[in-house]
Amino acid sequence: MKNILNKFKINEFTYILFLFALLSGYFKELLIVFVIVVFHELGHVVFFSFFKIKINKVVIYPFGGITYIDSKIHERIYKMIICSLGGIIFQIILYFVFNYLFNIGAISFYTFNLFLYFNYYIFIFNLLPIIPLDGSKILLYSLCSFISFYNSYRLYMLFSFIFILLFIYLNFIFKFNNYFIIGLLFVYLFKTVKNFKYVLNLFFIERFMYDHYYDDICYVDDYKYLKLNKFYYINYLSEKTYFRNMFKYWF
Repeated sequence: MKNILNKFKINEFTYILFLFALLSGYFKELLIVFVIVVFHELGHVVFFSFFKIKINKVVIYPFGGITYIDSKIHERIYKMIICSLGGIIFQIILYFVFNYLFNIGAISFYTFNLFLYFNYYIFIFNLLPIIPLDGSKILLYSLCSFISFYNSYRLYMLFSFIFILLFIYLNFIFKFNNYFIIGLLFVYLFKTVKNFKYVLNLFFIERFMYDHYYDDICYVDDYKYLKLNKFYYINYLSEKTYFRNMFKYWF
């Protein structure tokens, strides 16, 4: 448990926001959001640890958190989907904890309602298929179950862009004023699009360098049609042979 807690780092802007919240009378609201965010990220950490996926660090930002992991692209699809759902699962568990505290009179009706509002908002927000939210990772690995990694990743970026525009529209209609969050989402999307070629090349390099779990053997004419968890013959060549020949021209 101590090793897990050592992975958590609080961003300096979070401390600044706590100071402003304390001075402005919104400390309880921010504290509840902080508890939800930490518990959410703890859910990811628990499942990553269970599947023995290395966790580099967990950074808690003012309105959310990100768990940074050291993993290969070719992890089992079901593992990555479960890990992506870990935060949401832990938010459901946290609901029962707060409900119990309210029923025994440990917290007030006002505090419980604040928790319900923020927990619901963070729950729904994280399900949106926008990079780097959990919903986008669930979408990506779900697509990888049916179509190639190349096409899955392109749809992953496309859906993220569409839902950012939808999120902006809803913020405009309901006057949520989440401009800081929108800005961060665009930054992450831009980085993902910029690194697309790198991720794709890494996907192919991993297939050449490592032996992965494969549940089927398939035949394709183009290496861009490769799916996760399947072994391929490309133009009648084993994929390892095919990539060995291809990498000769890359390097």
